[in-house]
Order: sequence, then structure tokens, then C-alpha cells
Amino acid sequence: MIFDLTSEQTSKNFLCEFLNITSEAIDQYIFQCEKDVCLDDFLQCVDRSIENKDINDIKLAALHITTNDDECQTIRDIGLVNLQQALTMDTPLRRYLKKYDIHFDIINNLMFVKDRFYEIEYDSSFFETETKTGKLNSIARKIYFDYQINGFFSIREPKGYGGYVHLRPEIIYDLARLSNKPTEFERKWIEIVKPYLIKFHAPIEYFTYYSFYDTIEEFKDDYITKTLLKRWLVRNSLWAVWEYSCNNKPPYEIMAYLKPEVCIPSKLITEIQAIS
Repeated sequence: MIFDLTSEQTSKNFLCEFLNITSEAIDQYIFQCEKDVCLDDFLQCVDRSIENKDINDIKLAALHITTNDDECQTIRDIGLVNLQQALTMDTPLRRYLKKYDIHFDIINNLMFVKDRFYEIEYDSSFFETETKTGKLNSIARKIYFDYQINGFFSIREPKGYGGYVHLRPEIIYDLARLSNKPTEFERKWIEIVKPYLIKFHAPIEYFTYYSFYDTIEEFKDDYITKTLLKRWLVRNSLWAVWEYSCNNKPPYEIMAYLKPEVCIPSKLITEIQAIS
């Protein structure tokens, strides 16, 4: 079973299979909703309960935005990797940094830039970002705290995301701020790459708890029954159907955060699409 918000039909397919209802039943409910949908009203309308539903075999469809200069050949070969791996494996990012004599020793918290080296240890209590120390801490944060694969269960406009990942990896921006020629360093990357939207399917356990829960306490309380998680899946599928039906657009950004240690092998990638 696939949870997939990337089209009206795939959103409906999940609801039909998970709840064992017809597409017509969903249409009838959506038809009477002018402004929004309500999960409990919907479940009552279709006469279904989700408490005893099994979600162990569900796969989640997610989208990842990336840029590269090899038409995603590296991704086709090795899949999607986290930032630590992208900085140490043979990837377009590592090859680009090599041109500027930038190298990383992830294990020993070191960054080498030409003939100099910097210690990069992330200090979560340090919030200043404009001094050299602050810029190095921003780099360290990206590598040691925020290095997981990030994506979206739904995104309305891939070029509209505030991180501008359709232009360059966020680490390029962080490194550019440390560079003597920040504009050139960032601009050169943008000139040689193309943006892509990568779609993949992955088990629920690949994703962090905060993809679905507001707090760690909610996650812990829901760990056995997973009732809140089931409600999240059905509610967002229903919302997606409503958005496509009423506005002819996907829902706005619904983030999908993978666990830091997770990579997505190429066999789980279902689609690679150039972003125009």
C-alpha cells in the first residue's frame, strides 16, 4: 500500500485501499465540503474506523529536490545519500568542492580549505551567524545536526521552497559565506548544474517522528497504537484530494524528514524529473 500525495488519484487510491471504500464515497464527501475537510466527519460519513488498521506494510512516497551536473547519474548509481556521505563519497558536490580545494574529515570535525584547516564542531547554544565563528558553526550545524535527507510529501511549487535547494545545496550557501568570493562560489555551481525532482518510496520507519508528530511526547504516547499516525495519513490524503479537486493543485509544503542514518537506494527511486 502506497501513501502518495503527488496526485489526486494516488491520494484517493490510498484512502480506498486503507479504508476499504470506493472512490465515489470520497467524491460524495468532497462535494459537500466548500472550505475544508474534517477527518472525523469523513470517517463518520463513510462509516469507517482506523484504530485497528495495520500500517506496517505501508510505503510513503516522498519528493526530494536536488541539483547536479551529471544528469542524476550518481543518484541512479548509488541512490540518495545524506550530506555527510555526499561530502565524502564520489559525488558531484564533492567533485565541485575539490576544484576549490575544500575537503572534509567528518570523523575528526575538520574542514580543509587550500592550505588551512578549521575545526567544525556544532554548538547548539551559539546563535550568532555573521562572524567567522558563527559562519563555521553554521557549516558544522549543517554537517553534524541537519545532514539528513530532507524532502516533501507534497510541494506545490518546487522552486518556491525557501531554502532555494532548486539552485544549490544549502551547504554551498554556508560555504559561500565563508569564502572570499562568495558570489562566484555560489554562482559557478548554479551555472553548471540542473535541478531535479526525485520521487521515491520508503517504509514509515525511514522517517523521523517529527515528520508526523508535533512533539516527542506525542510520538511516545502513540508508539503502540499509532492512532495519531493513522489519523495523520488519512487526514493528509483527504486534504490532498480536496486540494486537487477544489483548487486543482497539490497541498502546500508537507515536509518529509528522513532519519540521519538513512539513505535511499536507487531501487526505491520511482521517478527522476527535471525541474523546468
